[in-house]
Amino acid sequence: MSALVQSVLLFAALVAATLTVAPTHAQQATGTISGEVVMGTAGVAVPDGLVVELIAVDVDGELSTAEVASEGGRFTIDVAADPDFAYLVNVLYDGVRYFSEQPLLLSSELPTAETSVTVYATTADPPQLRVAESTMTVVALDGAVGQILLLREDRLLNPSDRTYTGDGRGVSLRLPVPDRTLDAGGVSEEGTFSLEGGQLAVSVPLRPGETMVVTRYLVGYDPGEDSYRMRATTSLPADRIELHVPESFVGSVSALDESSRGDAIAVDDDRLIVVERAGDLAPGASAVAELRGLSGRTTPNPLTERTGAVAGAALALVALVAGFAAIQAGARRSDGASA
Repeated sequence: MSALVQSVLLFAALVAATLTVAPTHAQQATGTISGEVVMGTAGVAVPDGLVVELIAVDVDGELSTAEVASEGGRFTIDVAADPDFAYLVNVLYDGVRYFSEQPLLLSSELPTAETSVTVYATTADPPQLRVAESTMTVVALDGAVGQILLLREDRLLNPSDRTYTGDGRGVSLRLPVPDRTLDAGGVSEEGTFSLEGGQLAVSVPLRPGETMVVTRYLVGYDPGEDSYRMRATTSLPADRIELHVPESFVGSVSALDESSRGDAIAVDDDRLIVVERAGDLAPGASAVAELRGLSGRTTPNPLTERTGAVAGAALALVALVAGFAAIQAGARRSDGASA
């Protein structure tokens, strides 16, 4: 099992559980996980007594947790030195959860592991946020009712050393919704998402470095016209916007306005048609594509299938990958700080 799959499975257990399961293997513990809570905000000290939580997932997907309090920024937790377990450490600080850089594996030969968790002070003052890349993907299509499910991934950059928790209402990001949006929301257990007129108000903590925000949109189109104008618009300065459309979903895709066609991406037995817009993009800039021949698809697509259970699974997977990306972004920041 790859490290990515292990991380995704571990994050799945984290977001799906109530985190109140008692550690069933504590009496068999023969190893230890120790580490340090590191403050990433200049001039702020790590307080004593932070609750450090360990999440353990075994090969059967069963979850157990254990908690200890940090002392002087350090912590030690007894665990089972069993390679069938994967461990992840997290700390809740100032209302925001932070994770260790990667899952930990122990064995009788390697019964100890050292890790760290970097936390940050929060702020309600917006930093100079920027979007490194926005990607909007068609993940499901129902030609019978004229509806399309879109997923949007925004890779946000926070150059400060504080986690931005949003304005007075806790809104940290506002995303213009696509044309003909019927419903919208988030694909994450963290934060809240509210459709307000032509925008999706996102209340997700934006940690220093990179944060991935994943949102979903159900849009409608007229089956008689058999076309849809797909548009992704940035509300912040951005470097790149991409639209991805499975080739088997459409008869044709045309880039509009200042957008252009990019290189297609091979995925399983299909390809993603790419329409892109890149450069120093100002707030309000969009990538736009005209999709035609939407009702012509009659065979299942390996990327998603139709709306329903499979689309729901796709949404869940993106949420887990986004969570893993957030964990990895934290690891990169920690490595950079120690270099």
